[in-house]
Formats: sequence, structure tokens, C-alpha cells
Amino acid sequence: MPKGRFAALWRSLDDRIWGAAVAVTMLGASLAILAVAHPYGIDIPAGWDPSIIVAVAAFVATLGWWAGRAATRGGWIRAALVGVGIGVAWWPVAVLVLVTVASVDAVLRGASPAVDGAAPLIWALYGLAIGIIFASAIGVPSGVVWGVLTRAVARRADAQARPGGRIRRPTVAAVGALLCIAITTGASLAITDGVPGQRCLDLGGARPLDGSFSPAGDMLVVITSNDRNAGGTIHLLDWPSGLEIDRWESWVDQDVVVDPHGRVYWSAWEYQDPWRGGVMTVASGSAPRWLATDESEALWSLVWTSHGLRGMTANGHQAARIRLVPGLDAGPRFMVGGPAIGIFWASPDDRVSITAAEWSADSVSVKKIGESPVEVPISGDPRAVAMSADRSRVIVASWFGGTRQYDVATGRSRDVLPRSQSWIAVSAHDEIAWADDEQFGSGRVCVAPLPE
Repeated sequence: MPKGRFAALWRSLDDRIWGAAVAVTMLGASLAILAVAHPYGIDIPAGWDPSIIVAVAAFVATLGWWAGRAATRGGWIRAALVGVGIGVAWWPVAVLVLVTVASVDAVLRGASPAVDGAAPLIWALYGLAIGIIFASAIGVPSGVVWGVLTRAVARRADAQARPGGRIRRPTVAAVGALLCIAITTGASLAITDGVPGQRCLDLGGARPLDGSFSPAGDMLVVITSNDRNAGGTIHLLDWPSGLEIDRWESWVDQDVVVDPHGRVYWSAWEYQDPWRGGVMTVASGSAPRWLATDESEALWSLVWTSHGLRGMTANGHQAARIRLVPGLDAGPRFMVGGPAIGIFWASPDDRVSITAAEWSADSVSVKKIGESPVEVPISGDPRAVAMSADRSRVIVASWFGGTRQYDVATGRSRDVLPRSQSWIAVSAHDEIAWADDEQFGSGRVCVAPLPE
């Protein structure tokens, strides 16, 4: 193209187009920096669905397009102030888009929403306010850079708006574009959601906070709640039939296990007088009761073993054990010690355990009785771990990037689940149960065979 014609094309581009182009360019540069430099250990989440990256690019382009004219109509100070506005506004707009994405995704997957009352709405608004504060720390500087760059490349030094632009109602157009992005992304996620052989159960729409198989894999227990300030529900299911054996309403936290005989244990906090915390238990035909009411005994990463309940303390993050038959076992009922850890798992026979460092772990430690610990490198900070039935593979659900399995001997890994899982459980038959981490999600628990 001749130089003069290229210059004429450059000058003919609408200011809104420059706003969108600068926004997408800045996003691409940020992703490139994350991929190459890994600042502060931050990286692009592994296993992201391509539609998510496309949706994010379309989202920032839409915001840049909508604000592009305002950033170029005045001087440099105006451009910077417009960038500040975008830097603050992007988070609540993003939340609305995400809610729409999750709603479309849930409807297309035949799911029910997980928010049903005033209390969850209040907490959501509180979280939105806190999110705006933290998101602004990144958004405002980025917005200022975007505003200044947009004005610079649009060559608006005379501070006069260029006539033209065929969109008469840009706000309506921007809202329509964001709605299309949300609907398309939600539909794409619903279509690509499937895992080979998966089977999903709808437990009534409440969020599944945790689940666990019995040691023999013949029972599955799940706790659900939309508002832990009001308690939740414990569901005990026969497996693989999926038929409900029993259910109980009680105070809950986020960890539950079931022993070989169908007795269920879970960590709980009682948000009323006498404001207790600890571990509760129940068996079919009886009512829930407190097993331990010391707050330090409300164990996270709770597992049942033949030597008692094991997990890590909620505050100190230390490995702990609660003996279930203290009269027969030597030592105190509650034992705790060791360095702070971020995650814990143990096999039902208590011969194998997994731990990870407290913050941003890039490996998990597998310890078998009588053997030296094996450090298995992983990608992503783990939020839940388990092992295959033959104890040859570690299954890790990361905070970002879905769930992967790692061969203990070779370190080789492969994807197991997309998205982000709030918890996972693996049965004695190598079935993995999980719930996707969705604030406005399905309320479903899914089970599928582990890949070979």
C-alpha cells in the first residue's frame, strides 16, 4: 500500500476503534509478560478454555471501544481521568458479564442456580464492593495508560472530536456487545463441559461444598449450602446407584467424610449461641451431634482413616488427628504438630499421605510408611488432592487451571477436568467426584472414571 494511502487510512480510523485496539494490545502484552517473565510467580492458568481468552479479549475491546471517543475528545488530563473511570468500572461490569455467562451455562446444562435468598445476595454485594477496591489497584493504573495511549495514537492533539462514527447510541451498542459475549461464552462452556463417562447429580440447587467416598467406594457423602450462616444439608448416597440413603440439616463448614459403616463426620461452625466450632457426626436413624467442640478441631482437608480422623487445623494449618476410640488408642484424643501446610490427604489405611506447602505450592509431598517422601512437581497452587486406587498417581485440583493427575514415579501429567474445582474425591474404583467452583453455578455433583 502506498505511504500516502496508508497515512490516509490511519487518519480515517474512528477514535473508538483506536480505543478498542489499544485495549486489546495492552491485554496481549500483559499475557505475553505473564507467559515469559512470570512476575511474582503469576502465570496464565493452564487448561483455560480458548473461548475464555477470546471472551476476555472481546470484553476489553468493547470497553475500549465504548470509552475511546471520551478519551480523545479532550487533553491529556481528560484522557487519564477517563482511564481512571474505566479502571474502576471494569470490575462490576465484569461481574455482571460473569453472572450472565454462568447463568447461560447452567441453563444449557440443565442446572439450577445456587443463589436463593437475601443472605447470599448481601454477601455478594459485599464481595463486589471489596472486589472493586482490589481490582482498582490494577485497573486504575492500566486505565490511565490506556487513556493516554489511546489519545496519543489517535493524534487528537487539538482536543477536537473528529466527526463521524456510524454508531448513534454507543452505550446501547456496548451493552448489546457485552450481552452477546456473555451468551456466546456461556453456550461455549456448556458445550465443551463434558468429561468422558461423566454422570451428574442435582442435589437441589445448593452449592456442593465438599464430598467424599467411603473407603470401599460404595457410598458418597456430600454437604451443600448456599449460606453457611444458616447451616446446610448432608446427603448420604448409595453408590453407584446414586439413591439417597439419608439426609440431615445441620451446621456445616466445607469438609465431610464417611466411614465404612456409613457414619458421617464433618467440620462445622455454629453461628448462634453458644457459637461452637469443631466436628459433628451422625449415622442413619439418628440426629447430628457434636463429636468435638474445640474450634481447633474443625479440621480442613478432613479424611477418615483406620486410626481416626485426620486433616489440618483451620487456623494454624498444622497436621492433626482426632482419635475416634480414645479409650482403646494410646495418646490424647486430639494431636497436632509439625510445620504449617496448605493441603492434606491420607489413605483410609493411613499408610500414605500427601501434604503441600502452605502458600503457592509448586509440588506435593507423597509419604508412604517406611519410605522416604517423594516430591511431585505440579502446576498451580493446589486446593484439593487425592490419589488413585493403586497409589501411583496424584490427582490435584488447583486454584486455577482445573484438575490434573501426576505419575508419582515419572512426574508425567495429563488433564483430568477443565474449569476450576472447589473439591475432588477419588474412590477405591478410580472414580473421581467433583463440583465446579461456581458462585452462580449448578449445584451439581459429577462423577467420572479417572483417565488411564
